[in-house]
Amino acid sequence: MGALNGAMNGLRDYQEGANYRGGGVYFDGSAENTLARIYRAEWQDYLKRFAPYEDKAIDFATNPEAVTEAVDRAGEAMDQSFTTSKESLQRDRSRFGLSMSPREHASESRSNAASGTAAKLAARNNTRMHVQDRQQQVMSGAGAIGLREAISEGR
Repeated sequence: MGALNGAMNGLRDYQEGANYRGGGVYFDGSAENTLARIYRAEWQDYLKRFAPYEDKAIDFATNPEAVTEAVDRAGEAMDQSFTTSKESLQRDRSRFGLSMSPREHASESRSNAASGTAAKLAARNNTRMHVQDRQQQVMSGAGAIGLREAISEGR
């Protein structure tokens, strides 16, 4: 709509005697020049409103550190989750007055360590694949979903 208004302003200027405006279009009332004004106004609108977001998405999609950062965050989140879970289990046991023998405690520690490591590796691998898929979607123009996610990551 802004492009059409710009072209109409050019028509008013022509009617008032101004044959040459900024932007380099000689306006003589012809359809070609009106269309050229519309195209230029649309291009300027695109550059102002959409190009910055596309640039952010492209920066995200071509940034090799984005995958590493996301994978590290996923690993840290899993570590925090397992720490919180272990602390919660210890609190629950103490509420009920339960205690474990050293052998039971060692067995539980081994089991928790194995579960934690497996979960952390799965989270890191899934995150790596997800980020790489998003980057490929953005670069291939596979829809607004990849662009929206990339833009929201840039906040």
